Amino acid sequence: RQAPQHWWLIAWAVFLGLFVLMAQLAPLILFPIFYKFEPLQNEELKARLVRLSKRAGTKVRGVYQWKLSEKSKKANAALTGLGNTRRIILADTLLDNYSPDEIEAVLAHELGHHAHRHIMKSIAVQAGTTLLGFWAANWVLHYAVDRLHMFETLSDFANLPLLVLVTTLLSFLLLPALNAYSRFNERQADRYAFQSIARVGPFISSMNKLAEQNLAERAPSRWVEWFFHSHPAISKRVQAAETWAKVRSAADAGG
Repeated sequence: RQAPQHWWLIAWAVFLGLFVLMAQLAPLILFPIFYKFEPLQNEELKARLVRLSKRAGTKVRGVYQWKLSEKSKKANAALTGLGNTRRIILADTLLDNYSPDEIEAVLAHELGHHAHRHIMKSIAVQAGTTLLGFWAANWVLHYAVDRLHMFETLSDFANLPLLVLVTTLLSFLLLPALNAYSRFNERQADRYAFQSIARVGPFISSMNKLAEQNLAERAPSRWVEWFFHSHPAISKRVQAAETWAKVRSAADAGG
């Protein structure tokens, strides 16, 4: 109410600050509230994954087992946190059902995101789309107040439903573009995984297991994938791995 003309810039700055803060603190504060974590006991696997991280230029504070099976049957692995809070977390559902080679392939994909700086790029994209959303909401509210006289002032709390409607509609319209950007990043991370472990067998088998365990649709329709999916279809990821292996084999034979 103190700065109604600039509320959207203030709201954007607050949102962005909280977004970055949560990315930094979530592994330390939020995740332990909902899940149990403990240091990974398999020292051989731990050393292997830490070496893989170092080759990617990523320092981690530790490798942890994530007690995901208590709440889900899905398998997952992640690099969480930013800077000094970054750590590797491996779901027990992954550790119990995947070979060390497959776990290495899954982590190599996650490291690909860090090698390509996808985290910081995604934060920048999030900042831009959020700024656009708040700007659009401000424009619509000004139009509703100044032209349509639907509300008395910009600071009228009766504006909130309209604000929610505008931001929701814009998010829906931007979804295909944001998902396309996400799929591009995922393909880059996949290629990094192929190159860093120099073989695709563990990657392909881990993808097939993940599809089965996480009940993922292997080959969704093109339009469903284009609009709703943030990851390429499993069938396309496996095909990309096989193509990379053939190109690599041909190059080695030619050399």
